[in-house]
Amino acid sequence: MWTGVKKTAVITGGVGLAVLILGLILLFCFPLLFSHMMQQKFPLANGSMSYKVWKDMPIPLYQKVYLFNVTNPEEFLQKASKPRLEEIGPYTYRTWWIKENITWHNNDTVTYRERKKYVFRPELSVGGEDDLITTVNFPMVTVAAWLRNAIPLEKVAASILLSLMKEEIFIQRTVRQLVYEGYPDFLTVIAPLIHSEVPKTHGHFGWFYGKNNTNDGEFTVFTGKGDLNKFGVIEKWNGSRSLKYWTGSCNTIAGSNGELGPPLASKQETVTIFQTDFCRSWKLNYEKDVNNRGMKCRRFSAKKSVLANGTDNPENSCFITRRQLPSGVMDLSPCRYDSPVALSFPHFYLASPSYLRAVEGLKPNASLHKFFLDIHLRSGISTSLNARIQLNVFLEQDKKIRQFSNITELVLPVLWQEVSGYLTKELADELLKDLEYPLLYASISAYCIIAVGVLLLLIAFILLLLHWIDKKNHSRQESLLEHDGLNEEKEEDDPNILNPSVSVSPKVNDHVDGDA
Repeated sequence: MWTGVKKTAVITGGVGLAVLILGLILLFCFPLLFSHMMQQKFPLANGSMSYKVWKDMPIPLYQKVYLFNVTNPEEFLQKASKPRLEEIGPYTYRTWWIKENITWHNNDTVTYRERKKYVFRPELSVGGEDDLITTVNFPMVTVAAWLRNAIPLEKVAASILLSLMKEEIFIQRTVRQLVYEGYPDFLTVIAPLIHSEVPKTHGHFGWFYGKNNTNDGEFTVFTGKGDLNKFGVIEKWNGSRSLKYWTGSCNTIAGSNGELGPPLASKQETVTIFQTDFCRSWKLNYEKDVNNRGMKCRRFSAKKSVLANGTDNPENSCFITRRQLPSGVMDLSPCRYDSPVALSFPHFYLASPSYLRAVEGLKPNASLHKFFLDIHLRSGISTSLNARIQLNVFLEQDKKIRQFSNITELVLPVLWQEVSGYLTKELADELLKDLEYPLLYASISAYCIIAVGVLLLLIAFILLLLHWIDKKNHSRQESLLEHDGLNEEKEEDDPNILNPSVSVSPKVNDHVDGDA
């Protein structure tokens, strides 16, 4: 019987070992196989896993615009009071980003233009586009900045012209005029005559005028074929691999556009993005792990170092301009036709306190004003974004231009915007099905197979243990039986053993005889 048990144990153990090895192979080899499959199917190409997400950004995007209403313009100009700012917003626009003019190249790159369309959503806004805002007259301030190095006679002439045109430093305009629709302005008409590089805008100015239903230029990005570490990385913008606004490494175009990028390394601490509105590449730092609709992601946010000056962050030294600015504000004039515009985070978040002290009404708050991206670990797709930036104007004195002769010099916030998008359940389910579930199911299957293998090995071990115990007990019984048999033989050879009275009787008789 136990010979059969031993045979069963050996067979069970062999099967268990084979099943265990199969489970281990599945556990360790399937991720490699899946990674190879990703290398083949994920790079950008017609019909690839990533193409649909890349071509027509399926994440609902919204642009929220907040404008700063100056409530005391006269006091500021005449009494040098701090400008009091009242934030009004959001004015929300539904946004679509659509890739067009797509051209594939033999060097595993693709060229495209991305058209961005904005539609006002009053139900998601604090008011209508006809709301009036008191704000700075940016065309006028820009003309004054352009005349900074002009001869005194030209500055006096400009001062007279501005007076005749009844131009004021602060004006009232509607939200639609300040944002996308623009408003007619004579100074905008003559701007190309003063600064030849300024594009013609049909005599209109608006902070985003000409940006609705248009694109930001021609991008060439790597498809990721053969190397997913280049997936979505920008090779060229408008045919160039670098910018021309700054000096040295600050002109480098690096990273992706923030929509899609390379899959993340296990302990990746930074990601780099490039946006034309920033006029530079930004490095975002790892903040924490997040879970967006079941997808494991990492959050990367902009730290203080991004907009720090060259003293606080030597890497930014090549962004220096004639304006020696405290950290937290970046002078964009080199990439904005020398116009006096600056970039910061909303409400001067992460900026030097000196900016906040110059105005009233700002309250920086990380939860409201932080710039961050949530990126899916395996695919590099941005599953959530909150891109928040603020536009500011440099107000600077010029003694030869009457309107600016006694103005308080400061950085005046004009508006800030948030471009946000969040992963939909439908897209999350599709991405989970393609990118997460195969590995999850394979892992579960592998652990189940390993568990079965371990169980079979345990059963085999128990059977062998029982066989060994039974064999040992059987040997002990045989030993006892042999011992008992020897005793019986001894008893048969010695009659005294069988009749003990024989040996006693003589002693008794001898004792009796002796007495007699």
